[in-house]
Amino acid sequence: MKRLIFALLLALNLNAINYDFDTYTKLKLYKKEVSALEAFELRAKGMSVVDVRSKPEYDFRHVPASFWIPIYFDSYGKRIFNKEFLDQIAYEFRGKKDAPIILISKKDVRAKYAANILAKNGYTNIYIIKDGFLGKTGWVRSGLQYWRRDR
Repeated sequence: MKRLIFALLLALNLNAINYDFDTYTKLKLYKKEVSALEAFELRAKGMSVVDVRSKPEYDFRHVPASFWIPIYFDSYGKRIFNKEFLDQIAYEFRGKKDAPIILISKKDVRAKYAANILAKNGYTNIYIIKDGFLGKTGWVRSGLQYWRRDR
């Protein structure tokens, strides 16, 4: 009986964190896409930027004063969803699901994925930086300041 209950709890836990990447990048549950310049202005007004890229990408260069909360980890060529993503967001924003959050990734795909997961879990004020950090109209190509690790 104990094994059955354990297996059931494990199955429920795994289902709770099974966010299919392809499905969740195609949805548009978040509030709005903004340009890098709009995000810069929103950040100046006190909104927080959350970088959902990998640790090496974030460490190499990132938006100053942004939070690093990866949406997934790469493990031997496979994406492993960060099981603590929602908990980390809740911690940083003190559980306020209406807190304004700007998400950024390399070219906005991971940011859309993260935004849709957040929206699906009750967050209502999520913004995406269109073209992300390195896209055609993203943060870097818009000429905005960023932190860069010297080689």
